[in-house]
Amino acid sequence: MSEAYRYFTAFSIPIVVILITALTKKIVRKTGFIWENFYLGVDLTLAASIAAAVNVADMMAQGRVPNDPSGPTIGITATIYIIACFFLFVLQVAFHQDWSERPGSAKWKQVLVLGIASNIVGVGLLGCFILLKMKGKL
Repeated sequence: MSEAYRYFTAFSIPIVVILITALTKKIVRKTGFIWENFYLGVDLTLAASIAAAVNVADMMAQGRVPNDPSGPTIGITATIYIIACFFLFVLQVAFHQDWSERPGSAKWKQVLVLGIASNIVGVGLLGCFILLKMKGKL
């Protein structure tokens, strides 16, 4: 599998998730497209954390950690990744608490922080998980 294909796959999946989830929120809320539908950084970060935790549980069930020679490296990578995800999750929850005080009035700073920066963090974490998993490093 080519390296470009791995990167494309790893980072296109979270972007597609954003689009599908925003459309779903629009339909469920019975509103037009509003910026709040696209504030999904917290969701993506939580999804990345859960995916990593399930991956670790699956590795342990298979006996890959710590018996396998590649186990300790994978275990350390997974631990660092889960800690980073948790830290960024808490940080994103704090940003959302501070910035999403008035839904419906989309200020450009709010859109920049919650709609773009937060989503970039979530896409980056979920994309990194997919990429590391595809490379066999997680």
